Amino acid sequence: MKEAKFIIFFSISLIFGYVLSKVNDQNENELLRSPTSGKTSQILQEILKQESYLRFSIVQKIQNLVMNAIDNNNITKRLTEKLDSLGNKVTSIQSIQSENRKLEDTLDEALDDFQEGQNATTVQLQRIPSLHHSTCEHDWIQLANSCYLFSSESANFSDAMVSYKCNKMVFQCKIRCNILEIRTPEEEKWIDFYLKIKGIRNIWIGLTVVVKENEFVYESDGQKPNYTNWRIGEPNNVKGSEHCTEKERSSGWNDINCNRKFRFLCKTD
Repeated sequence: MKEAKFIIFFSISLIFGYVLSKVNDQNENELLRSPTSGKTSQILQEILKQESYLRFSIVQKIQNLVMNAIDNNNITKRLTEKLDSLGNKVTSIQSIQSENRKLEDTLDEALDDFQEGQNATTVQLQRIPSLHHSTCEHDWIQLANSCYLFSSESANFSDAMVSYKCNKMVFQCKIRCNILEIRTPEEEKWIDFYLKIKGIRNIWIGLTVVVKENEFVYESDGQKPNYTNWRIGEPNNVKGSEHCTEKERSSGWNDINCNRKFRFLCKTD
């Protein structure tokens, strides 16, 4: 709209200059045709030249003003475009800052949750018996009045039973030690925890068939267990050769062939 106005003004200035030029030519012709003396004629011609020059100057200045106005309008337009572009960039920056704030809030919440979980884990670990209780030797783990030691190698059940770590060790005046016999669900949960820490999946349990098929008793005293955790369908004595018991981490018990090899756990009375 502004550019159209400038074009109109520019056109008017050109028309105005053309009209003045014609009027000047007409006046000059009339003066030249009028009866005057030579000196007067020279004076009139000089006046007409000055008048023509003034009119031309006025038209030229009007044209310059219009051109400057058009240039200014173009500059204003470019500045407006740059300001709009800058405004869009500012909006984008504000949007990014908003997203960053949301991300920071999310990270803060995640860190808070992690800290809470870590604190809860610390509390739980504090409730677990010490890895090196004062009443147990080095590398043994205490739970209640018993000490436990994980084997460093796998063995079949017979070799595990006669292992020097369980059967021949000297521990506080030769306190009796046997392969693991799980007596309570709390003890089993505790065992599962340490199996997970040590990356052990299966271990032997001191529970075997000694009287008749599918009737298991403890190796240490020949008594039937008061607590069991057999998996569904177990014991099933597949092929009539599963007379020993293995425990799978975070799972149940399974009767299995005694010649299989697993890690084992020694336990003091």
